[in-house]
Amino acid sequence: MTEDSKDFDLFNEFFKDISYLAVRGNHDTDLYSKIPFWVSKNINENFFFNLDMNSDMKFNYKILGDKNDTFIVQHYLWFLRLFSYAPINLRDKTFKEKIIFKIESFFSLKLPLVNSMYSSNILEKKQLEKINFGKNNIYLAGDCGAFQNQFTYSKTFFNGNTFICSGIGSRWANNVVDLKTLNPIFFNEKGKIVKHSCKKVMGSFKNIIELCLPNHQNSEKLWKLLK
Repeated sequence: MTEDSKDFDLFNEFFKDISYLAVRGNHDTDLYSKIPFWVSKNINENFFFNLDMNSDMKFNYKILGDKNDTFIVQHYLWFLRLFSYAPINLRDKTFKEKIIFKIESFFSLKLPLVNSMYSSNILEKKQLEKINFGKNNIYLAGDCGAFQNQFTYSKTFFNGNTFICSGIGSRWANNVVDLKTLNPIFFNEKGKIVKHSCKKVMGSFKNIIELCLPNHQNSEKLWKLLK
């Protein structure tokens, strides 16, 4: 919720008149000692599930199979491979696996998406293909806005579910997600909404990936990566 967990009290005071649900991230430390922990909520007939996890991005994947028509919210981009084959974590791989991964990487889409936990054991393509993600869920991660040289909004559809990574912190490409349309709303440092553009590419799962950026000069370098 904040870059420095010590500032959360200021954040909470600022939004004291607004009801919100907070999802714990890697900067938040003991967030739920300051506000009540929540698992699931029904808000205006919209169902939300808090997929709370630590920075190792490990959790019981079987709990996802029972979810339907739910916003599954999490900070970490544990489903990174749906969007990008970069970076590759070869730390725990055998020599044979390292060769295979490097060959696959050569032919795969590599997009710069922010996540500070890439030192964790990344779920690879074959592992994601085995997961039951439930039906018609929206997986919404919030760690894609942290730095300036990354795509800060990405969306794809896979196995009957929508996956989105959004976020703020990049200064020029901050965005939130409209939960009615699932489209991004980009805004500048003064909070003014700015226009944006989107482009689509094909991912490694034969999934169409939609990437959006504000109409800003910094976007041009990132768009060139898609050519």
